[in-house]
Amino acid sequence: MSVSDFIKPYLENDFIKSLQTTGGFALKSLDREILSNLQVENVFKRLGHLSENNIVAVSECIKGANEPQNVVSKMLENFKNVQIYGCDKDTGFVLNSSVSHHITHLQLSSSCSILDFDGIKIASVHLPGDGPNAKKQTIKEFLDENLTKLKSHDVDVILGDTNITDAKSSTENRKKELEDYFTNFFEGPCIVIMSNARIGKHRRGFILRNQQLKKSVPESFDYSEADGTIMVIKLKKELSSEDKTDLDELSNLPSFISTDVVNALEFRTEPNQCLNKDGQPIERVWLDHSVLYISIKQLCSLIGKSYNSSYPRNLIVVNMGSIVNADYKSWNTKYIPHQALINEYDRRFYEIIRENNLLLPEYQDIIGYSMNKELGVDNIEINVTEEMQIKIKNILEELQKILNPSFKIKYLKYKNKYLKMKHYQKNVT
Repeated sequence: MSVSDFIKPYLENDFIKSLQTTGGFALKSLDREILSNLQVENVFKRLGHLSENNIVAVSECIKGANEPQNVVSKMLENFKNVQIYGCDKDTGFVLNSSVSHHITHLQLSSSCSILDFDGIKIASVHLPGDGPNAKKQTIKEFLDENLTKLKSHDVDVILGDTNITDAKSSTENRKKELEDYFTNFFEGPCIVIMSNARIGKHRRGFILRNQQLKKSVPESFDYSEADGTIMVIKLKKELSSEDKTDLDELSNLPSFISTDVVNALEFRTEPNQCLNKDGQPIERVWLDHSVLYISIKQLCSLIGKSYNSSYPRNLIVVNMGSIVNADYKSWNTKYIPHQALINEYDRRFYEIIRENNLLLPEYQDIIGYSMNKELGVDNIEINVTEEMQIKIKNILEELQKILNPSFKIKYLKYKNKYLKMKHYQKNVT
């Protein structure tokens, strides 16, 4: 049978599903403190702090996710005055302002949410994941198809994840095509803010760490690219010299224009230390997408709206990466501090299969069918033996006894082995 057929029953196993801590994406750092920052409760604590006196536009943030139930509302309820608009299926806004303002919200679709904050109209969008290339569209055709309903709402700002990247679009100058499109969309001048930081994000390994095996790539594969997150601001007709200086500064912020590779899924700051003194995010990448922001005062000046000193300080855009939606992408952060251990057992699981099937590549060279149709591990035919199945059953039971709290009585038997494992140290790189 094929590898895909062989692993199907395992993919339905509740314990194995719980090991999908990051949806198969490899982590650069296996430091336990850094990994703990990715746990569901800590991701939403970070969102709560990010929302303190800011307006945060979010995508892939679903407050009604089945597992864990209503995690967005539950984790943010500890932040005084927090308000959640939208986020029923994808896009929305999180505000934490102690001053009452005139706020209305319209959920235009699951992927488009509009917030009217005292007459400042902001649209948070999340466009289809495969980008323009999925239908062989130009950037203009792709945006026309997905933003048609938005055009009549006279918004001042459009921001979010467009999924328009170099890899997902056929273009020589992505930013210019976006600028041309939105100049026509707004029927006047605008500025497109985007980050050129390249984000490295790859699925690796076998099914204990990566259930989307068809998308796995070898450990030697290091391609990275700038993501499709943008912030587009409709400019007022006449700009002052101060406004023009602001535009120059926005176009040249080091955090936006740097082409460095930034690790995905790696928060270096504690949740309560994620902002600088001006309330702006310190991290350049939020989970696996760029972070963009502008001060509300500066925004009001550029769009020609009155500014009130009681307004939140900044407008920020982040993509939550579906990290809380375990039923959606089979991500579960319960065991994420133990990722090094999961990786080790993933390797052991694979090597048991490979012992009798030497046509399979070595573990570090695993590549899935969607990445290479000729060498996709998931489609390779293998010989399945009873001995193989017994060995796999034994190592899975061993791992479960280490990780599952219901096995606490038996845990001591494995404690020394667990702590001495070569890959399981505080600072694994």
